[in-house]
Amino acid sequence: MFRIFINIKSTVNNLLVKNILLRFTTSPLIVASCLPLMNL
Repeated sequence: MFRIFINIKSTVNNLLVKNILLRFTTSPLIVASCLPLMNL
């Protein structure tokens, strides 16, 4: 039971890390695409 809980926790942590990494890699692209609009 406890091992299953640890397994679920590590899976959730991996998903969170992947989500954060995706946000960090996509947000500069979004900012770069929004900068020309802000300059207008």
